[in-house]
Amino acid sequence: MSKQQHVDATTVDRLIIDGGTTTTRVWAVRGTEVLAETRATVGARDTARDGSPQALHRAVEGLLEQASSTARLIHADWRAEGIVAAGMITSPLGLAEVPHVPAPADLRALANGARELTIAQVSPLPILLLPGVRCGPAVPTLDDIADFDVMRGEEAVCLGMLEVGALSGSGIALSLGSHWKLVEILDGTITACSTTMGGEVLHVLRTQTVLSASVDSELPDTLSPQDIRMLQRGLLACENFGVLRAAFMTRLMERVPGSNGRERLLFLLGVVIGSTITPWTKQLAGSRVLLLGARPICQAWHFALTAMGAAPVSIEPETVTAAYVGALVQAANLAAQE
Repeated sequence: MSKQQHVDATTVDRLIIDGGTTTTRVWAVRGTEVLAETRATVGARDTARDGSPQALHRAVEGLLEQASSTARLIHADWRAEGIVAAGMITSPLGLAEVPHVPAPADLRALANGARELTIAQVSPLPILLLPGVRCGPAVPTLDDIADFDVMRGEEAVCLGMLEVGALSGSGIALSLGSHWKLVEILDGTITACSTTMGGEVLHVLRTQTVLSASVDSELPDTLSPQDIRMLQRGLLACENFGVLRAAFMTRLMERVPGSNGRERLLFLLGVVIGSTITPWTKQLAGSRVLLLGARPICQAWHFALTAMGAAPVSIEPETVTAAYVGALVQAANLAAQE
């Protein structure tokens, strides 16, 4: 941001937004130090459903105010000079659209493609919106659509992994949120990605279909040996019978004496992972893979990847947050130099 050009970047007070498909988070920071975090279960999916961004606007406005109030309790002199945002909040379903930048892309490419504006319904502060990354052809055709992909938000986390030292130059990361995304990084730049609706499909299957009566409402915090055995059964069922038949087997398992909702949910998770992992075998087998997501999902993927000969590394949520915040702060600093 232009007003920050001559300010020590390590002491700049900012608000950071991560706007996802289903959840929006806000951090109040001084430099890269997180002073406060707030979140709400509102995201791009609400705009798509409602046909209006009003719910998102209200949620972001409230989160910014909450984070700011908490930060001022810690440092009475804390005053945000601006807001930096990334993720689906920079899509047509967010606050404003920022065109993707093409891969290969690093933090400087994100800074160069950023857009600054003020949205009165959200905050009087300037908002720096960072672009996502586009991989593959600039204009896909029906023949090469499988080589085309996009991301918003995951690029910041993955490039941030370089900043916090979890990734050294090159590697593969799996972002396991609402969408499950494989991201390839080479020499400090994002070069390719591949996305599935894994997280969203799992959510819909367990909450919005006939299977909702057959499974627990939430995954356990930590997977037990029995959970892993049921996960493995789901992986094998998907391989042998396909995702749709295997998913329905979750309901049929109610007839199995002793079967319970937790076991059936882990079976279903194995089915969804199985449908996702097979097309990625070439990239994943034998590779070191960073797992970014909720602990039980990462545990499940850790088992599946280890079984196929990969070397998975689960990244703690605190490190993921530090990577994301650090990447957005660094991108904002680079944008201020332009």
